[in-house]
Amino acid sequence: MWCQHDGMIRPVAPAVLILVLAACGGDDATESSTTTSTVPATTTTEATTTTLAPATTTTTPPAPTTTAPAGAPEAALLVANDDGAFLVDTDFTFQLVTGPVELAIDDEEGGLVFQRSSDRSAQDPQATVIEYLAPDAFEPIDLLIPTGKQYLDLADAQDGAVWYTRRDAGGTPETTTETLLTLDIASGVVDEFTVTGGWESGALDLSVGGDTVVAYWSAEATTGFAYFDAESAARIGFPGDPYQSTQFCVDGSLYDEATGGFVAEVCFEYAQLSDDGRLAFYERAFDGVQVRYVLVVVDLDSGDELFRQDLERPDQGWAPVEMDVLGDLVLVNRTETGVFDAPYTRALLIELSTGLVTEVGVAGQARFLRGPMAID
Repeated sequence: MWCQHDGMIRPVAPAVLILVLAACGGDDATESSTTTSTVPATTTTEATTTTLAPATTTTTPPAPTTTAPAGAPEAALLVANDDGAFLVDTDFTFQLVTGPVELAIDDEEGGLVFQRSSDRSAQDPQATVIEYLAPDAFEPIDLLIPTGKQYLDLADAQDGAVWYTRRDAGGTPETTTETLLTLDIASGVVDEFTVTGGWESGALDLSVGGDTVVAYWSAEATTGFAYFDAESAARIGFPGDPYQSTQFCVDGSLYDEATGGFVAEVCFEYAQLSDDGRLAFYERAFDGVQVRYVLVVVDLDSGDELFRQDLERPDQGWAPVEMDVLGDLVLVNRTETGVFDAPYTRALLIELSTGLVTEVGVAGQARFLRGPMAID
């Protein structure tokens, strides 16, 4: 977004994640109650000096391999692709759900929450139904069903709650909103958390870690991170935020609202929170020859950088998108570049302590399995 001031055209921070919009009606479950949280216009981050991370990497990753090399980390994964949802372990691959699945997340108690499509092309709202395969069940059930011109997008699951966005497509800037909601699986109660978007704006990625929710938002040519308290929905800030409190990305460059100018040819994309307060994200920059992506992990509370590794894309045939963090491991999901509605390729599993990179054996969007998943 841009505005004119004193004869100069300057980018301005999008209001979508700062202002509270009126919530739209429409229940997403049989039993539902909604509460709207007020999001303050300012963050609580103390003023800090932005220090751009060095351009060089601290660890040189080996080339990804199709099969796990000796010493590769062991992790059970959930992989979603056009054929279904799969439990992928070091010893076997087991199909949990048949048919196309875009994203699958376990509920940490043996159940599986999944979505066959988020329908980002906005053609069929009913394609965005969110389903649930209960523990010991043979067939999934519809967990969340859109009504009218509502589009649902599964984001995360934690402590028995499903986090998802609902876009109410009213057809005009005044009637189109995107809201982040939670569903308690046990009770079926839906609660509104906060507004995350509007006309031509919204959350590209959402992650819940411990007591914090992070949104990677987009508004026209502008992107950035926003943080919320998971209980109150209050907008909060952290010293470890790569954007600090006044910065965001505009057309591939870092813009500082406080100084009114661009400060670096770099952007930060996607964001994943761990329960212990670490933030993983991608640093993207153009080095004059190719776009480079670097995986970075920071401690949000202290601002300390814990890990940095160039993802090395010699063929430029893929781009990193959503990720997942579990302990000392990070999953880097990838999609093909230059393809409409690009399919997911095989994800990369990165061990933070060694920098070891392993390619997941099944193509699709991958997440870590965090709870038991009984297989007979």
